[in-house]
Amino acid sequence: MNNILLLVCGSLFCMFGLFGNASSTRSESVAAQTSVERDPVKLWEQAIEAKGGRERLYAVRNVLESYDDKTTVALYVFPEKLWEWTDYRPTPLGIRMEMDNPQGKLSYKIEEATPNPPPNLGERHAKEGLWDNYYAQLYYLLETQWIKPFPVRVYSGTIGGRPVDVLQTLVHYSDAPRTNQAGYRVDFHLDKQSHLPLEVAFPSDDSQGINYGRGTYYVTFADYADVSGIQMPRKVGHLIKPKIPLSVQVNLEYDPGIFERPPSIKAGPDAWRPRKQQN
Repeated sequence: MNNILLLVCGSLFCMFGLFGNASSTRSESVAAQTSVERDPVKLWEQAIEAKGGRERLYAVRNVLESYDDKTTVALYVFPEKLWEWTDYRPTPLGIRMEMDNPQGKLSYKIEEATPNPPPNLGERHAKEGLWDNYYAQLYYLLETQWIKPFPVRVYSGTIGGRPVDVLQTLVHYSDAPRTNQAGYRVDFHLDKQSHLPLEVAFPSDDSQGINYGRGTYYVTFADYADVSGIQMPRKVGHLIKPKIPLSVQVNLEYDPGIFERPPSIKAGPDAWRPRKQQN
């Protein structure tokens, strides 16, 4: 998803610009934002239930996101692996691929002009790619075995004239204790009726050294449908593209070898599939 953002505006940021995902900036995240007397923990539980329930969410081992035209196909294997194919053509960026496997100390970025095989960027670079995996868990599942946002407070606001509950959370991206005293801020803008997220935002906080003063990063979601008992969006929005058709699948069989060898441009966007399905 992040590679679509790169196509539109280039690399906007470093740490918070890596996955999972299509994030961007804007000066005002939610209109008419006011504090309301709501229990953030209760609201979070309603959101978890609306998504499909904690049991189903915790059972998800991987997520595949793809766009209808296959310009981007990304496989997130939790808690840390990423395989991604992005086709920027007809722009000069061409085709790019990425694979990150921190446990295996493997990381590759490859373009059409990259020699085959590309150099292994190593464990350090692979760990930087973890942010994409974290984002995928937040965007599509809200909470998993590995990522558990801590509800802090609730605001009332609107998105495009639509009323939302803005649930402020703190998220830990490590084994740090789950507490309301530390963590990265992530706001979930929940539809007041369905409790499903219409937007996930990362407010600027220079004290944490995350967004480098560039404002709030956010991504919007719409048109939810049932996927294996979990409500998944069929449209994603960011920057100048508000509703991009999207397919999200969970717990797919895949070729584990894609995380053990350099990616191959020639193998195409279906290289993640089990070998018996690739022909």
